[in-house]
Amino acid sequence: MSGPLVELAKCNEDVSCTQPRDCVLGEWLAWSDCSCTCDGTRHRSRPIQVSGNGDAIYCNASLVELQPCNPGLDGQRPVGCEAPEVIDCVFEEWQNWLPCEVTCGGGQRSRARNIQIPAKGGKQCRGDTLQLEPCNTQACNYVPPVDCKWGLWDSWSDCGKCDGQKHRKRVIDVHNAHGGKPCENGASEETAGCGSRNCHKFYCSWQDWGSWSPCTNVCGAGTRSRVRTLSASSQKPQIQKLYDQFTEENLEMESLAKKLESSRTQEMLVSFSAGALSLLIVLALSRVFQSTRTSSGQRQEYSGFEQDASGFHVQADIVE
Repeated sequence: MSGPLVELAKCNEDVSCTQPRDCVLGEWLAWSDCSCTCDGTRHRSRPIQVSGNGDAIYCNASLVELQPCNPGLDGQRPVGCEAPEVIDCVFEEWQNWLPCEVTCGGGQRSRARNIQIPAKGGKQCRGDTLQLEPCNTQACNYVPPVDCKWGLWDSWSDCGKCDGQKHRKRVIDVHNAHGGKPCENGASEETAGCGSRNCHKFYCSWQDWGSWSPCTNVCGAGTRSRVRTLSASSQKPQIQKLYDQFTEENLEMESLAKKLESSRTQEMLVSFSAGALSLLIVLALSRVFQSTRTSSGQRQEYSGFEQDASGFHVQADIVE
């Protein structure tokens, strides 16, 4: 028999080694007073209550909002605020991102922009003045990942005298670490059948797989293994018994089918022969009756049969 003796499988790939923590933003605070009695702006802000961490959700939203005032969004100007020269509000370019608040483990960084030209009777600035994004999300004490690598297969062992099997093994040269790729599912030991066996007749069969071993890593990507063995027995395995039974029943059904086909052919031959013989008899009788018809004014009456040249018995009384 051929097949793996040991199997490997990935495990704990979806288990993070960093405790995740979602970002939580606070409620918006009240709007500030208007910056001018005519054609001003007001703002409001909100704090970060909990910063994101690990594989969780990071804060990615504005912390400060602007809104026009005097007049407001409805466009109604306060008393005494005449419409000045129309000037639309213009934002400055975004400033550079500030340094991340942490060096590893996941943090936040921000950038800001100010109003370059305030609006005067024109469109007010509307939009974010402070933005957030996640930064340095790699795990602390970062070490480059190491991928798993299989070693070469050993040479095949000698064939067993009685079980007719040979074996070979391989081991993992480098185990994965620091989030590296584990070795793909595969066998660490293989067996194959030999050309012949020199012993009493035994049947070889696989035993059940053993239990999976513990995972090599408690988090991230790891590997685990399980083992099965071969056993030899003088008793046929159940699957061999079923195969032999199926083969025997199949041969019996083939033999029965051949017999039925032969019987059907014989019946068809007998029916054909009987029909042909009946046709010949009818033709022969017709010829006899035609040869004995009345000739040159003589009337013949047939009172029986006598043997003529054709082998039939025809008896005739001729009446003048």
